[in-house]
Parts: sequence; C-alpha cells; structure tokens
Amino acid sequence: MRNKERGKLACLPVQATQILWAILATLIANHGLADASGPVAPTDCPYVEQMHGLLPLLFSVGLLPRPTMAATIAPSDTSSSVVIRPESTQQIRCGANAVTMIHDVAFAHPTLSNGKAKELKMDILVPQPFKGRPLVVYVTGGGFIQAPKEAALNLRTYVAEAGFVVASVEYRTDRDGATYRDGIADVKSAVRYLRANAKKYGIETQHVAVWGESAGGYLVAMVGVTSGTKAFDVGDNLDQSSTVQAVVDKFGPSDISQVASDFDAKAKAAYGTFLALWKDADPDIPILKTAKAPSLVIPQSLLLRADEVIR
Repeated sequence: MRNKERGKLACLPVQATQILWAILATLIANHGLADASGPVAPTDCPYVEQMHGLLPLLFSVGLLPRPTMAATIAPSDTSSSVVIRPESTQQIRCGANAVTMIHDVAFAHPTLSNGKAKELKMDILVPQPFKGRPLVVYVTGGGFIQAPKEAALNLRTYVAEAGFVVASVEYRTDRDGATYRDGIADVKSAVRYLRANAKKYGIETQHVAVWGESAGGYLVAMVGVTSGTKAFDVGDNLDQSSTVQAVVDKFGPSDISQVASDFDAKAKAAYGTFLALWKDADPDIPILKTAKAPSLVIPQSLLLRADEVIR
C-alpha cells in the first residue's frame, strides 16, 4: 500500500510532491502527541526533526537561505576536563505516564526591527492527573538563526512524564534582526505568561526552571544572571515575575565572541554578520559591563555529546 502511494506521488510535479510532503510533516508535527489518554507500556520517546513542517520546502525553493554548516570543527581541548562515558544502552523511555500536549499557545507579540509584530508561540506538555506541578521552560537551540519549538520532543516528553509542566518556546533570532537582548526578553515573556496562567496549566509559580540547549543554553544562562534586571522585562504580564529558581544550560556558549571560532573559514565568515549584530548590543548590567561582548563565565559546566559527557 505504501509503495503504491509513493508511485502516485512520483507522477506529480516535483513542487506538488514537495508541498504534499511538507503538509503531511506539518500535520504530524502539530498533532503527533495531542491528548495522551493514559499510561502505556514504556517505549521510545516521540521525536520530531528540527527541520520540521514547511522548513524543508522553504529551503529547497529558496524562500529561506539554507543555514551554513561547518565542514570541519577543531577538536575540543579536554585536558582540564573529567570525561564521563555513560552507558549507551541506558536510553530514556516514555509512555509510563499520561501527558497532554497543548499546541501553539501565543504568549508574546514583540515588534521586529522592520516595525512588524511577530507572534511567538509555545507548546505545553501537561502531565496527568492535572494538579499543581513545577514548571520547566525549554528553550531550543538553532544557531541563533532559527528557534523551532517542536525540537527535542523526546526529551521534553520524558521530563513531563517525570511530573513537570514543560513549555517549549519560540524566540526572536538573527533572521528577525534580533539581538541577544531580544532573545532574553522573549524567554522572560514566556515565564511571565505562564505564571499569569498558572491555574490554567497546573503550574506551581514558586518552582520555575529554564532549560536550554546550545543557543537556548546561552539564553537561559542569561535569564538567570539578569534576574531582577527590569530592562529585560518588556511586553505583557508585567505584573508577574520573570525570576527563575533553576537554570539548566546544556552546552550553551558562554562567550558569544567565540561562537564559530572553531569552524572552518567559510562557516566562520557566514557567522560574521550575526556576531557583529549581537556584539553591538552592549549590555547595561554590571555583571557583564567589563566584557567586550555579552558573555557569561561559568566556572563549572557540562559539555554533553551523544557518546560522552565532559565535566
């Protein structure tokens, strides 16, 4: 049956086929985990590719520029690190506890550099039974050029099944003309929105954590160190606090001036405009004033890879 359907699609023009696949991918990404009905036997956690929905089509027809990928990356210096090698057979499993997904919740409408407003959305995983639970705000990576809230569905589901409300948020990126300030403000907007709607989503407002990967790791670290700095609290729900009780920075850059420094020359050059844009946003907070770029020195952190953990 599947081969026959593929045969029919092959008879269509190339662009029509791409559009059909893009629509199917969007439907899967938007409805793949809605309304879990109850506990089931543990299984692999659901996964959504970061290149989800219409992005592959937009890249292929040239409506969006393809992200520049480094051909080579210089090896990391682990001489002062303790390398932890986890057991590769011990992988996360999902399905033991029921979780409900709430899609496309609009939480902010910031104004872009071109004067237009952009609607920022989040996906929220709510564990069952419904009751007050700690909140984790997940901030995806994407090289500061994309911020797909659909990313890391497997990890987010695992955390939600452990008893946390997990909200995955969008934020403005380089493609929106954004600076690091804007990304931090967007994450703080999400925290305030969720506190304002705590009863609706079953959130304990006194227990809020932010968790980010890569570019998202940088943003959540900055959300933590700018706690109480009102300059980053803009937009709606300003009667709510954006302060968080915990930060999980998963391989986020701690010095923006060093982003792409270990890439090959072509990839490094592609990041030049982005780095200049973010460096020019000089922070007005004392902890960062001595730095040439918005940076954060983390004395102890974890660099996570697929096959090892470096402390």
